[in-house]
Amino acid sequence: MGYIQRDAPKFTRHLIALERPVHRLFKGTHLNSQRMSILGKTEEDLGADRKGADWKVEIAKELRAKTTAGNPWIAKQLNMGHPSRITNLIRESTE
Repeated sequence: MGYIQRDAPKFTRHLIALERPVHRLFKGTHLNSQRMSILGKTEEDLGADRKGADWKVEIAKELRAKTTAGNPWIAKQLNMGHPSRITNLIRESTE
């Protein structure tokens, strides 16, 4: 995906701008399910394990590093509680 040309029709510029977040969201969703599979975790584990489980923190750390996913999206996808916990858990895991 390149830069949006200024002389492109307005409709085209809007479509390209809308496509970027969708692509990033898909990348985050794919990365999340891929990592869960590698770790042998299922959707049921998201609710059964504690909100700050080490494996959840590792996935959250990778999502933050490789995507533009924000804390609210990560917290919801991994069932980690309040979004502000994501930053704290990631910071604690690297100390």
